[in-house]
Amino acid sequence: MSASGRSVTGQSLRGYYLDVSWQETLRRHDTRPQRAQFGPDDMRPWYLEQDVLPDAMETIIDESSTLDDTVRLIVRDAGLLVSEATRL
Repeated sequence: MSASGRSVTGQSLRGYYLDVSWQETLRRHDTRPQRAQFGPDDMRPWYLEQDVLPDAMETIIDESSTLDDTVRLIVRDAGLLVSEATRL
């Protein structure tokens, strides 16, 4: 991807960064089936706060965004929503 946000094919690309605090990361990890495979001590080196790409190439999604809200945002950005007026 180039700095302009375009791939080598010329198609527009989008990136998303889920901005989740360390405490929220741990809380969410506790809900995963993989939680027994690795824990906070393993995860700590992987966690980098505000680890975004340069040049504001990513849309930042706040940790308060629900799964439905996040999916809706990405689907809208991708132009995949069908307006109510065009549904049959």
